[in-house]
Order: sequence, then C-alpha cells, then structure tokens
Amino acid sequence: MVDSNELHVDSWDRASAGSANNSLGKSYAPRSAKDSDQYLPEFLTPDEIHRFGKELDDYRSELFKKEYLPKVRPFPKVRELFQGIRDDKKHIVLASSGKKADTKYYIDFLKIDNLIDGYVSGDDADNSNLRPTSLPLH
Repeated sequence: MVDSNELHVDSWDRASAGSANNSLGKSYAPRSAKDSDQYLPEFLTPDEIHRFGKELDDYRSELFKKEYLPKVRPFPKVRELFQGIRDDKKHIVLASSGKKADTKYYIDFLKIDNLIDGYVSGDDADNSNLRPTSLPLH
C-alpha cells in the first residue's frame, strides 16, 4: 500500500547506530523491513533482547514517526485498486504486521477506511506472522 521499506531499513540502521546499546558493533538493520520479533533474534542473543531489545525497538519507532513517516508515499493507484475491488462486490479485510496505530494511520492516509470491512494488525497477533482468520477485526 505504501512505499516504506527502505525508510524502515534506514531507521533501524540509524537507531542501532544511535542507541546507547550499540556497543556490540553490529548492524541491526535487516535487508528488508521486518517487525522486531522477526529480526532481532537474527542480530541479538536472547540475553541482549531481554536487556535492551524493547528499548531499541521503542527508540526506532519514535525515530521513524518523527523523521521518516512524513516521507512515506503511497504506491500508485492504491485507492483506485480498493475501489475496483469494492465495485466488484468483494469484501476487503486488511492484514498488516505493523502496529495497530500505524496500520490505522496508513488507512487514514490512503483514505480507504470506507472501502475496507476491517483490519488486523501485528498487535492482534502473538508475532508478526499474522493468522487473519483467528484475529479480531477492527
């Protein structure tokens, strides 16, 4: 829906470089945008995740909201695509691995709220590998 992958990757790279816990000398930035539950185990030990994983994730989230979110752009014709699906009498339930507030932000940003029947977010799941059939709709 939106072109944000490189922005997410860059924000993780900056957050890890600017983190007080960057003494490990590793890059935390994934090659593609993933949620922290998916990639922090690739870069941090379980002890490191326990000690500062949430702090790093929170820091990166704030950095993204302040400096990167204004740069996010929709892919071309997203609203038109959703409108076409609705015109074909199909129902749309949006599934995102992102946080609930971020998912709602993008729905509003794209002006598609009236075109979807509901959505699920990463906050509705135990991890970011969503299982939409078992999640509550908003």
